[in-house]
Amino acid sequence: MRGSRRMRNRQPGSAVIEVTMRLMAMMVVVLASLALAPSAAAKLVFHFGPRIAGPGERVTVTLGSGVELFPAPLHVYLVPIGRESARDWYIKTVRAGSYGFIPPPGRFRFRVPAVPTGRYTLAILVRKTGGTWHNIVKGLWRAPNLAPSLILRVR
Repeated sequence: MRGSRRMRNRQPGSAVIEVTMRLMAMMVVVLASLALAPSAAAKLVFHFGPRIAGPGERVTVTLGSGVELFPAPLHVYLVPIGRESARDWYIKTVRAGSYGFIPPPGRFRFRVPAVPTGRYTLAILVRKTGGTWHNIVKGLWRAPNLAPSLILRVR
């Protein structure tokens, strides 16, 4: 009489069905959590305030909560939409706080440089391990749900 009373009353193959059902349920939970979890880049989404400004006017930039995931310093440039690799207008170097990372919300102000009228975004550069710099928000302005906060219109 090996096993418990529960096991003796089961149909043959029911243990396989139960294990399969549990695995399927775990897969659904994992896939749902992956689909609903925001990426680090999306958490880093910044906001311009105001979203329309002219040369010489002050604009506030608030970085999202994901900023602490990246090593400081971050070099910030104002770049024309579609030219995120440009480094024409340096804005700010965001440095680490007293604990060695950039505390959220990272907020800074800058004066809009004398740039041609148009739509601009930020290039936020972080140094990779090989010493090269990488734009961590490159192309995010293309996402329809993110574009309104990522674009500064210069008049």
